[in-house]
Amino acid sequence: MKCLCPRCSDQQAPTYTEAWRRECEARYVLRMGKDQRRSYYAGVSKFRGLPATRQLISDVEKEYAHERA
Repeated sequence: MKCLCPRCSDQQAPTYTEAWRRECEARYVLRMGKDQRRSYYAGVSKFRGLPATRQLISDVEKEYAHERA
């Protein structure tokens, strides 16, 4: 069976997309406790920058709203 990553296939599986990665990370962070989440955001800010942190916070908020709907 052929791999469905972007390098091996013209029709990549959804799990190989950036959107999927962001959704998974948001679900992961959402399940953390408040202090753990704060620490995670600090690490994201340090290694990926403030814009990435803001995007992650937004993604987590969207995931939270989706779960509450």
